[in-house]
Amino acid sequence: MSEQKLNQRQLFGMKRENLAKKITQYYYDTLDVASVLDYTIAILIRNALTVNDFALFLDELIRDLFLFAEPNDLLRKKCSYFQNYFTKEEWETVVGRLFKNKTSYFKYTKAARSHYDQLMKPNTGKELTDDRKVAIESVFKDANGKNHKWTLRDADPLKDKKDFKALLEILTTLPIFENNGVRRFTQLVESKRIYSEIEVVVERKILPRKTTNKKDGTKKGQQKSAQKLTNNVADKKTRQTKRTAMPLDFDPNNLSEEELLKLVESTIPEDAALTDFHFEYTDLETGEVSTMPINPKKTSVEPRVTPETGNDSVSASLISPSEKGQIPALAAVGAANDKESENQTSRKKPNKHKRKLLEKFQKR
Repeated sequence: MSEQKLNQRQLFGMKRENLAKKITQYYYDTLDVASVLDYTIAILIRNALTVNDFALFLDELIRDLFLFAEPNDLLRKKCSYFQNYFTKEEWETVVGRLFKNKTSYFKYTKAARSHYDQLMKPNTGKELTDDRKVAIESVFKDANGKNHKWTLRDADPLKDKKDFKALLEILTTLPIFENNGVRRFTQLVESKRIYSEIEVVVERKILPRKTTNKKDGTKKGQQKSAQKLTNNVADKKTRQTKRTAMPLDFDPNNLSEEELLKLVESTIPEDAALTDFHFEYTDLETGEVSTMPINPKKTSVEPRVTPETGNDSVSASLISPSEKGQIPALAAVGAANDKESENQTSRKKPNKHKRKLLEKFQKR
């Protein structure tokens, strides 16, 4: 399967890096030296006519071809286009490899040398400071004598007009451009440089993005989500669970309501308000955590095993004489920072809030 050749649009439209990769790959796939040399000459024309930089395009590959490839008439005819790719000493080596004498050199390179000075003249590299775009619009005859228009973008706006004809006529020496087998550039008819100003007369409407019920994508919805997240974080920071280890001979069922509340409140900071509490134990063999219901001043009740609630807490534990092989602990839950609750622990009788806590606790 033959490799696809590069077309006119690619050679005069692609960026330097991508174009170099594509031509190099084409050469290694096909070893088509003639096409590669013509591609490079076309790019040098582009370099001379536009503000883009394509100087010394494919320099490594070109140097290898003229310094090491087997000499032939193709290399002899095209070599003068690439004289600036070599140092003075290297160029003498190239000429000595390709030609028997100076007479032969001048004979083969007459056409190339006539265009060399214009081709090697650097572009100004300067673009217009306003919004105008510059292009070169040319008309050529094809091999059938039919006119066709060709436009080259990013033209050099400051290049001397007298330089254009010689550069555009080099295209008529390149057989690589065809359309349905018909050679495209055989004769230059006319060419002009066009300065165009772009003015937007109808602006594109930007439609708002549709949002679904599952997720509010509006700015207001995002702000609400952010506020909700902030509130949740703040709530987690103020609500805490305090777990405290008790003495080995401790039995919560032997305490009165008042003594039980004082004991629980003594385990939390003074500036925190108690919202809930319970007693729990951990089975040493299985590691299972259970909640232990109690009745003040009453005998123990068989513990009811319930899953741990998952509240963030730090717990300490001990071995209770009443539950062999199990570790009980006191957990004061939901201790929220509240300076108004500093004096609550000093009251002799449980207030209404604390009595409700005890009633709720005893019903577990």
